[in-house]
Amino acid sequence: MDLFANIQKYLQQRGLQELPPEAQGLVQNIIYELMEKGLVKTDQTFSLETKNEDFARISYLSAIIEQNWILIQQNQRIADKLDKLIDLSMSPQEKIEEQTNIVANLRKQLNNPKLSSTNKDILNQQISEGNKKLNQLKKQLRKNT
Repeated sequence: MDLFANIQKYLQQRGLQELPPEAQGLVQNIIYELMEKGLVKTDQTFSLETKNEDFARISYLSAIIEQNWILIQQNQRIADKLDKLIDLSMSPQEKIEEQTNIVANLRKQLNNPKLSSTNKDILNQQISEGNKKLNQLKKQLRKNT
């Protein structure tokens, strides 16, 4: 299984696959960095030769990481509810402007020379999804006028 698929599996296992594009990109970058350094694995298996102290440290750090994913998920639920409230108060034109800014920010992130090809692929996917949403909003605006 390739790294991108592992990241998607890891997100799905923790209920984080529904994050908005800008948050999902950050979370995927974190997971990518942790996996690259061997601090997080999708299968969570350990060698039988692992020392007790090392196993305890790994278990403790894994618990902290899992708690962070729970906090991210809870914060996203709160953010989603706030977005619904804001959405009710925004005009269609304001929604288009906001989505345009989101896509523009994602494009700026692509210019980072330190990005790996995996992270570039993730950003390109998010830009594509953002453009689809932008086109839907524009179509909706034309339909209503």
